[in-house]
Amino acid sequence: MESKSRQLKGAWRMAVKVFSVLIPVVGILYITNVPFYLGMSIYRMQYVAVFVTLSTILTFLAVKPTRRSAPDRVPFYDIICALASLAMGGYVAIYYPTLIIYMATISTTNVILGIVAIVLMLEATRRLVGSTVMILAAIFTIYPFVSHLLPGILNTRPLVWQRVVTFFYLNPDGLFGVPAGVVSTIVLAYMIFGAFLFITGGGQFLTDFAMAAVGKYRGGPAKVSVLSSGLFGMIAGSPSAIAATIGVITIPMMKKAGYSSTFAGALQATAATAGTICPPVMSAVAFLIAEFLQMPYAQVALAAAVPAFLYYVALYAQVDLEAPKTGIKGLPREALPSLRKSIKEGWFFIIPLIVLVICLFTLTLSAELSALFATASVVAVACLSRKTRAGLARFVHILENTGRGMLEIGIVSAVAGLIVGAITVTGLGITFSMSLATMAGGNVFLLLLLAAVACIILGMGMPIIAVYIVVVILIGPALIQLGIPPLAAHLFVLYFGAMSFITPPVCIAVFVTAAIAKSSSMRTGFLATRLSIAAYLVPFVFAFSPALLLQGTPLEFIMVFIPTTLGIILIAISLAGYLFRPLNAAERVWAGAAGLALLIPNYLNLKINGIDLPLGLVINGIGLALGILFYLRHRRKVRATRLADVPVTANSEAETINDRLKEGGSK
Repeated sequence: MESKSRQLKGAWRMAVKVFSVLIPVVGILYITNVPFYLGMSIYRMQYVAVFVTLSTILTFLAVKPTRRSAPDRVPFYDIICALASLAMGGYVAIYYPTLIIYMATISTTNVILGIVAIVLMLEATRRLVGSTVMILAAIFTIYPFVSHLLPGILNTRPLVWQRVVTFFYLNPDGLFGVPAGVVSTIVLAYMIFGAFLFITGGGQFLTDFAMAAVGKYRGGPAKVSVLSSGLFGMIAGSPSAIAATIGVITIPMMKKAGYSSTFAGALQATAATAGTICPPVMSAVAFLIAEFLQMPYAQVALAAAVPAFLYYVALYAQVDLEAPKTGIKGLPREALPSLRKSIKEGWFFIIPLIVLVICLFTLTLSAELSALFATASVVAVACLSRKTRAGLARFVHILENTGRGMLEIGIVSAVAGLIVGAITVTGLGITFSMSLATMAGGNVFLLLLLAAVACIILGMGMPIIAVYIVVVILIGPALIQLGIPPLAAHLFVLYFGAMSFITPPVCIAVFVTAAIAKSSSMRTGFLATRLSIAAYLVPFVFAFSPALLLQGTPLEFIMVFIPTTLGIILIAISLAGYLFRPLNAAERVWAGAAGLALLIPNYLNLKINGIDLPLGLVINGIGLALGILFYLRHRRKVRATRLADVPVTANSEAETINDRLKEGGSK
């Protein structure tokens, strides 16, 4: 973003600052319902239009069209684009109550402004996130106009192009629809919360706490990477941002401790990607899931917590086993911050997190209002220390950074509305899902496999929100049609969309960490794939066993959670190739087979002669038995090796003592 940004001075610099601050300020006013208290009635779409307009204007003022463009001036064509953006959004913001009455009527003004809006949003997308997302959005935007000319499942009835443009522009499933609505409220509120928390010292507290808590144990630097990325990811939720922010600290630490450059880069990319699936923010997709499924956000966050925990269990296990295999110990105490001192100086930063949890899960307030209450508590607790206290200038700086930070996700969410609109107006989502279900032949596992591959391919080089929206609309209905619960289907899509950040060949988070670690991107990516094994397996588990998402009785949850946890740990041991000592090839296969057997759904039955046999439970039992036998045999071999060394040492010592006694007696 820095290389694309203009470095302006004078009036233009002030204009950029004003628009940057306006984005979060207008959002706070809307979320706290200030217009209502002032006697004003505002439709949600009016506010979303204002948010998108401010983001688009700021993009054309602050972001260069190409990297070679002059960085210190705003050319005339960008001024025209900014004014056109003002007309595009201002028209909706002012006249929307009237427009919704006559939306079915084709209006020349609506069509012209709709075309302008589409072109502006595509260009803003190109500037902010590159050509890949822009081209994808352009393909979906053009599709309704030519769909009647295409063969097979892409063919639809002819559509009136003016109505399509109006649909994109003014329909709730278009530019100012659900994705932009979620980003302009919930995501904005959490971005404000995160900005205030980190800039007032919360980020340093989380880093120091992670280093003090686990830095001294074997593989300490790697465990710091896992824990700190998890703590940051719970709030930030952007794999690339977390990888860059934490990686500059943890990757050099890991390399200095003895980890290879490849492992250091792979681990940081993997740990950073976990933020995408870790509540409460989950890259804003959790809020979209709640919006699409019309369920409380708290329910989505709770359901996502268990798979995220398993992800970290598998990652932590591999890190812990990699350390003794390579002889890497913890960091020396003098190189670590004091845990007591860290807590003493920053304990009050835990209060905002507690406030957030209470607001979400106890008071059941909306996600965006909960985030603002948590932000207010950050401001309050920051006043407790002179170091963290923030004045007016610092407040403005935080709001400005938040506005600039919202640009990419704000524009992408609006363009995602174009994709949603194209799929909705043509009915492609239903047609594609039916075709995919037919292709899978009713085989749920095959359909899940196809969906996983599609998510990873579509997600390469794209923001996770865009990936999620495209895939969940195209593939989600097919998953649900074959019996996958809606929440499980949406989380399945999220997981494999997130995996595109670390799955070669286009793995953005890996590119970031590999650059910091100075390692091969492809080797780092393949190792990151191995470390993320849980994220590739657990979605299949909760797709077949939704009790893992807390959708069922406590007994059903326990019956799934315990075997899955044991299975994930055994697979991690197999991949790491170490337990109490290095494993040979047969032992690794043994542990891996036992782990996979424990992941099989326990409700599977096999009917023989009209009798249902609990095949799933039998396979789980076999897996558990194999796992126990593997552990006992491995433990016995380790003890036997140790005992084989003890007698030799003991006899040598006994012979030395006897010799000395004999010498003493002769004297």
